[in-house]
This record gives sequence, C-alpha cells and structure tokens, in this order.
Amino acid sequence: MSILGFFEPEVLAAYREQPDKYKLNTDHFEGHLNISSEYYARLDDKGQDKEYIEVRFGYRTLRNGDLKLAVFLPDLVDKSSGHAERWSAFLIKTDNWLDKDQDERFSLWVRRYMEGDWDVDNGPAFQLLEEIKLVNGLTAEAAGRRLFAVDDPNIPYPAAQNTHRYEDAHRELYGALVDGPLDRRTMAKIKDAVAAQISSDDAERVEILTPETLFEFLEQLGTEPPTAKTVRGYKVRVKYRHVPDAPARTRTITQTIAGALKRLRSQ
Repeated sequence: MSILGFFEPEVLAAYREQPDKYKLNTDHFEGHLNISSEYYARLDDKGQDKEYIEVRFGYRTLRNGDLKLAVFLPDLVDKSSGHAERWSAFLIKTDNWLDKDQDERFSLWVRRYMEGDWDVDNGPAFQLLEEIKLVNGLTAEAAGRRLFAVDDPNIPYPAAQNTHRYEDAHRELYGALVDGPLDRRTMAKIKDAVAAQISSDDAERVEILTPETLFEFLEQLGTEPPTAKTVRGYKVRVKYRHVPDAPARTRTITQTIAGALKRLRSQ
C-alpha cells in the first residue's frame, strides 16, 4: 500500500477554519477535502495552481486507539502539490497499527476505494444528507416551503479521538438540524396540512415536533421502558438509556436522526 500515506488529523485544522476557501466533508470511515469553487474562481492562474487541493482520505487506528488519516498520495502529490509541504510536517511513519480486521473504519475504506467493493454502505452522515433532501422535497410539495434552510449542511465527524472533538461535532450536528435551519413557518403549515387531512382520533397519534422538542423525542426512542425501583423506602419509576462509548457516539446519534427521518417519511 505504498500509494497511501498516514498523517496526523491536526493537518485538517487549517482547512476547517477557512470554510470560505475549502470544503471539508467527513463521515464515519472517509473524508474529502477540496477547494471551494467560489475561492478558486477568484484566483489568478498562478494562485489556482498553488491553492488547488483535492484529497480523499480514510482513517486508520493505532494499537493505542489513536486515529490517523490514511491519504491517497497521488491526490496530494499530483493534484495538490502546492499543499504537499504543509502536509509533510504531519506525516507519520509507524507499523504499530491495529490489525485490519479489528479496524472497522480502515477496513471499510480499503474495501470500497482500494478493492472496489461497492457493497460497502455509505456512512450515516451521507445517509442523513439524503434524508434532508428528501424531506425538503416533500415539504416543498406539501407546504410550498422547505423544512430545512439548506439541502447539504456540513455534518462533520470528529477527526480525533478526544472529548473536545466529539463535543464540537455534536454541537455542529445539532446546529445544522435545529438552531436556525428548521423553518418554523413551514412546520406550522405542515401541522395545518396534517390536521386538515386526518380525523380527530388519528390526530392523537401524530407527533408534530418543534425544533426544541425534536432531540428530546429522539432521545426517548433510545430509552428503556420505566422500571420500578425502591429508593430509601419509596418505590419510584426510573428510566435507563444506553450511552455508547465515545468512538461510536457520533455515529449512533447521526444514525438515530437519519433513521427517525426515514420512519417519519414512511408513515
């Protein structure tokens, strides 16, 4: 696999901080970095040659659990030569990798892009974007307005195995789906349209959620039924919710939201 190079994920930080110049899309087992078309168009010929970048990458895990970038080197050396020197400072050389059959992310990336196995499913971030586009199409038809302000919000996956990166990714995910992009007037029109089409008995079985209650509702989907427990002599009802370990948390949240959108669309 000499066509692959391995890099510290921090190399992406400079690009992430310049969204007006670069587009960085990440998912469970893959990512794609390229120059934005608007920024590229503003550059002269010399600037275009220097600034152009298009790099595809996956993730590979060390035995200690640290996550690194697996980069297709022809993308960096041939297509993005103006950035090669910057990336060289983050190059790592080690054989201390987790075995391929134990490294799910790397295994999926190799199967799809190195071995041509297109039976590998897209990651949950890709699936969620597809659901947003479908929901926007349905609400535009039913209410004359899109529910989400954009069809392709940036839904990042954490590029490092630490709490800070996971919290950042969760915050951006919530922001992309709740804080602003949801159109309240569209939700009101959908509510009116639903009420006009169903009986009062059926209306009791319909959940129409506001942005503030959406994630509370989704969290309830993962909560076990209440059970009785005695606390200091009093019998109380308690609920338990499974919390996955940190490396799986982002994928679980994104898959939950995408699955919920699919279920809502099919009902």
